[in-house]
Amino acid sequence: MVFFSRVPKQKELVEIESRVREAADGANEKGEQVVFNIPGLMTCFVSPWKLGSTLTERCRSGFSMPGTRRISLGERVSRAIREQCDRQLRNVRTGLVAIYDQQYFMDIYGRVREEVESEQSQEIGNLLATYPNVLAAIRVRPFNSVIELPTKKEVQEDMAVLQHALPCFEGESIQLWRNPLSSEKPAFDNILECLAGYPATLRTL
Repeated sequence: MVFFSRVPKQKELVEIESRVREAADGANEKGEQVVFNIPGLMTCFVSPWKLGSTLTERCRSGFSMPGTRRISLGERVSRAIREQCDRQLRNVRTGLVAIYDQQYFMDIYGRVREEVESEQSQEIGNLLATYPNVLAAIRVRPFNSVIELPTKKEVQEDMAVLQHALPCFEGESIQLWRNPLSSEKPAFDNILECLAGYPATLRTL
Protein backbone atom coordinates (compact mmCIF):
# COMPACT_ATOMS: atom_id res chain seq x y z
CA MET A 1 0.00 0.00 0.00
CA VAL A 2 1.28 3.48 -0.88
CA PHE A 3 -0.11 6.80 0.40
CA PHE A 4 0.88 9.80 -1.72
CA SER A 5 -0.01 13.37 -0.74
CA ARG A 6 0.75 14.65 -4.27
CA VAL A 7 2.20 13.61 -7.62
CA PRO A 8 5.98 13.07 -7.20
CA LYS A 9 8.40 15.33 -9.03
CA GLN A 10 10.72 13.85 -11.63
CA LYS A 11 13.80 14.20 -9.40
CA GLU A 12 12.00 12.37 -6.57
CA LEU A 13 11.29 9.24 -8.63
CA VAL A 14 14.88 7.98 -8.36
CA GLU A 15 14.78 8.07 -4.56
CA ILE A 16 11.33 6.43 -4.52
CA GLU A 17 12.48 3.59 -6.79
CA SER A 18 15.57 3.01 -4.64
CA ARG A 19 13.59 3.00 -1.40
CA VAL A 20 10.95 0.62 -2.82
CA ARG A 21 13.60 -1.86 -4.01
CA GLU A 22 15.37 -1.69 -0.66
CA ALA A 23 12.09 -2.22 1.23
CA ALA A 24 11.08 -5.12 -1.04
CA ASP A 25 14.42 -6.86 -0.48
CA GLY A 26 14.09 -6.36 3.27
CA ALA A 27 10.50 -7.64 3.36
CA ASN A 28 11.35 -10.79 1.41
CA GLU A 29 14.46 -11.43 3.47
CA LYS A 30 12.79 -10.94 6.86
CA GLY A 31 9.39 -12.32 5.87
CA GLU A 32 7.62 -9.33 7.40
CA GLN A 33 6.15 -5.96 6.47
CA VAL A 34 8.56 -3.07 5.92
CA VAL A 35 7.43 0.56 6.09
CA PHE A 36 9.30 3.59 4.80
CA ASN A 37 8.37 7.25 4.79
CA ILE A 38 9.37 10.37 2.85
CA PRO A 39 7.86 13.20 4.98
CA GLY A 40 5.28 15.27 3.15
CA LEU A 41 5.30 13.00 0.08
CA MET A 42 4.57 9.35 0.81
CA THR A 43 4.34 6.45 3.22
CA CYS A 44 4.80 2.97 1.73
CA PHE A 45 4.01 -0.46 3.17
CA VAL A 46 5.84 -3.37 1.50
CA SER A 47 4.90 -6.96 2.43
CA PRO A 48 5.82 -10.45 1.15
CA TRP A 49 3.08 -12.20 -0.83
CA LYS A 50 2.53 -14.69 1.98
CA LEU A 51 1.37 -11.90 4.30
CA GLY A 52 -1.23 -10.56 1.87
CA SER A 53 -4.15 -12.23 3.64
CA THR A 54 -3.19 -10.65 7.00
CA LEU A 55 -3.33 -7.05 5.76
CA THR A 56 -6.32 -4.78 6.36
CA GLU A 57 -8.64 -4.04 3.42
CA ARG A 58 -7.28 -0.49 3.21
CA CYS A 59 -3.67 -1.71 3.00
CA ARG A 60 -4.58 -4.23 0.27
CA SER A 61 -6.10 -1.56 -1.98
CA GLY A 62 -2.69 -0.73 -3.41
CA PHE A 63 -2.41 2.94 -4.28
CA SER A 64 -3.84 6.21 -2.97
CA MET A 65 -3.09 9.56 -4.57
CA PRO A 66 -5.14 12.75 -5.06
CA GLY A 67 -5.90 13.49 -8.71
CA THR A 68 -4.94 16.58 -10.68
CA ARG A 69 -7.65 19.27 -10.60
CA ARG A 70 -8.28 22.92 -9.79
CA ILE A 71 -7.09 24.19 -6.41
CA SER A 72 -9.73 23.12 -3.91
CA LEU A 73 -10.35 23.95 -0.30
CA GLY A 74 -8.83 20.58 0.63
CA GLU A 75 -5.67 21.29 -1.37
CA ARG A 76 -5.34 24.76 0.12
CA VAL A 77 -5.65 23.31 3.63
CA SER A 78 -3.15 20.59 2.67
CA ARG A 79 -0.61 23.21 1.69
CA ALA A 80 -1.01 24.93 5.07
CA ILE A 81 -0.61 21.58 6.86
CA ARG A 82 2.53 20.71 4.90
CA GLU A 83 4.07 24.12 5.61
CA GLN A 84 3.45 23.83 9.36
CA CYS A 85 4.64 20.23 9.57
CA ASP A 86 7.86 20.92 7.67
CA ARG A 87 8.64 24.09 9.62
CA GLN A 88 7.54 23.22 13.15
CA LEU A 89 6.79 19.52 13.66
CA ARG A 90 9.46 17.56 11.79
CA ASN A 91 11.53 16.82 14.91
CA VAL A 92 8.81 16.48 17.55
CA ARG A 93 7.53 13.18 18.92
CA THR A 94 3.81 13.95 18.55
CA GLY A 95 2.22 17.00 16.93
CA LEU A 96 -1.14 18.57 16.19
CA VAL A 97 -1.67 21.06 13.34
CA ALA A 98 -4.14 23.93 13.89
CA ILE A 99 -5.23 26.33 11.11
CA TYR A 100 -7.23 29.50 11.78
CA ASP A 101 -8.91 30.26 8.47
CA GLN A 102 -10.85 33.49 7.94
CA GLN A 103 -11.54 32.93 4.24
CA TYR A 104 -15.10 32.00 3.29
CA PHE A 105 -15.74 29.62 0.40
CA MET A 106 -18.99 29.00 -1.44
CA ASP A 107 -19.58 27.26 -4.76
CA ILE A 108 -21.63 28.59 -7.70
CA TYR A 109 -24.80 27.02 -6.30
CA GLY A 110 -24.45 28.82 -2.99
CA ARG A 111 -23.38 25.78 -1.02
CA VAL A 112 -20.60 26.20 1.54
CA ARG A 113 -17.57 24.36 0.24
CA GLU A 114 -17.08 22.39 3.46
CA GLU A 115 -20.34 20.66 2.55
CA VAL A 116 -19.39 20.19 -1.10
CA GLU A 117 -15.86 18.97 -0.47
CA SER A 118 -16.15 16.94 2.73
CA GLU A 119 -16.07 13.78 0.62
CA GLN A 120 -12.86 15.02 -1.03
CA SER A 121 -10.90 15.14 2.24
CA GLN A 122 -8.94 12.03 1.23
CA GLU A 123 -6.06 14.23 0.07
CA ILE A 124 -5.73 15.65 3.59
CA GLY A 125 -5.72 12.15 5.06
CA ASN A 126 -3.09 11.09 2.53
CA LEU A 127 -0.91 14.03 3.54
CA LEU A 128 -1.22 13.32 7.26
CA ALA A 129 -0.29 9.69 6.57
CA THR A 130 3.12 10.90 5.35
CA TYR A 131 3.81 12.55 8.74
CA PRO A 132 3.71 9.61 11.19
CA ASN A 133 4.28 11.88 14.21
CA VAL A 134 1.27 14.15 13.46
CA LEU A 135 -1.89 13.04 15.24
CA ALA A 136 -4.42 15.26 13.45
CA ALA A 137 -5.16 18.57 11.73
CA ILE A 138 -7.76 21.10 12.87
CA ARG A 139 -9.22 23.94 10.77
CA VAL A 140 -11.19 26.67 12.56
CA ARG A 141 -13.32 29.13 10.57
CA PRO A 142 -14.81 32.02 12.60
CA PHE A 143 -18.17 33.74 12.07
CA ASN A 144 -18.90 37.32 13.10
CA SER A 145 -22.25 39.05 13.68
CA VAL A 146 -24.14 35.75 13.96
CA ILE A 147 -27.75 36.05 15.12
CA GLU A 148 -28.47 32.31 15.11
CA LEU A 149 -26.11 29.43 14.32
CA PRO A 150 -27.33 25.83 14.63
CA THR A 151 -25.11 23.41 16.54
CA LYS A 152 -23.61 20.65 14.40
CA LYS A 153 -21.54 17.57 15.22
CA GLU A 154 -20.88 15.09 12.41
CA VAL A 155 -18.29 12.38 12.98
CA GLN A 156 -16.93 10.00 10.34
CA GLU A 157 -14.11 7.45 10.56
CA ASP A 158 -11.21 9.86 10.07
CA MET A 159 -12.97 13.23 9.95
CA ALA A 160 -15.34 15.35 12.04
CA VAL A 161 -17.22 18.63 11.53
CA LEU A 162 -18.35 20.83 14.41
CA GLN A 163 -20.31 24.08 14.39
CA HIS A 164 -21.53 26.16 17.31
CA ALA A 165 -22.44 29.67 18.43
CA LEU A 166 -20.23 31.67 20.80
CA PRO A 167 -20.90 34.68 23.04
CA CYS A 168 -21.10 38.22 21.61
CA PHE A 169 -22.83 37.10 18.39
CA GLU A 170 -19.87 35.05 17.21
CA GLY A 171 -19.57 31.44 16.09
CA GLU A 172 -17.19 28.98 14.48
CA SER A 173 -17.02 25.97 12.21
CA ILE A 174 -14.35 23.36 12.96
CA GLN A 175 -13.09 20.53 10.78
CA LEU A 176 -10.85 17.80 12.18
CA TRP A 177 -8.91 15.20 10.22
CA ARG A 178 -7.30 12.25 12.00
CA ASN A 179 -4.10 10.74 10.65
CA PRO A 180 -5.40 7.43 9.19
CA LEU A 181 -2.20 5.67 10.28
CA SER A 182 -2.22 7.00 13.85
CA SER A 183 -2.87 4.53 16.65
CA GLU A 184 -3.81 7.37 19.01
CA LYS A 185 -7.57 7.34 18.33
CA PRO A 186 -8.44 7.90 22.03
CA ALA A 187 -6.38 11.10 21.95
CA PHE A 188 -8.24 12.24 18.82
CA ASP A 189 -11.58 11.48 20.49
CA ASN A 190 -10.53 13.54 23.53
CA ILE A 191 -9.64 16.49 21.29
CA LEU A 192 -13.01 16.18 19.56
CA GLU A 193 -14.93 16.18 22.83
CA CYS A 194 -12.90 19.11 24.16
CA LEU A 195 -13.73 21.23 21.09
CA ALA A 196 -17.38 20.16 21.10
CA GLY A 197 -17.72 21.17 24.77
CA TYR A 198 -15.95 24.51 24.36
CA PRO A 199 -19.15 26.67 24.13
CA ALA A 200 -20.57 25.11 27.32
CA THR A 201 -17.28 25.78 29.11
CA LEU A 202 -17.38 29.43 28.04
CA ARG A 203 -20.88 29.85 29.46
CA THR A 204 -19.62 28.82 32.91
CA LEU A 205 -16.93 31.52 33.05
